[in-house]
Amino acid sequence: MSGLPWVNSLFFIAFCLLFAGCGGRDEQEVNRDLVKVLDGDLKAMADETRAGDPGAVLDRPYYRVDTYTVTKESFRFERKVEATFYYLKNIRMKQIRKYRFSSMGSRWERYYKEMEFDLPKARTRGAVSAS
Repeated sequence: MSGLPWVNSLFFIAFCLLFAGCGGRDEQEVNRDLVKVLDGDLKAMADETRAGDPGAVLDRPYYRVDTYTVTKESFRFERKVEATFYYLKNIRMKQIRKYRFSSMGSRWERYYKEMEFDLPKARTRGAVSAS
């Protein structure tokens, strides 16, 4: 049994490596992933609309992040975002989508979307457009 201490050390090292690998991601990486998701959703909405009517999409579709909440106390979802998308040219409509960051899966997921109609003309101030 005197040869077993190295096995315990090996398990300890493996546990530490596993735990370090499951640690949280840094803020910049999480935000880069969010931008990728938002840009991808905007592109998908615009492309889908263009397929049906090429003239129906704004020249520069855009979105705006309305709320970004960080809750460190939450074990499952530590970040939540609400974004508003503007992409239609002749219909006064916006699409609101909500996202949450799963700390367990280390990814953003969309969990809610709705459309609002009959809005005042869309403003571009403070908006982000997809290139």
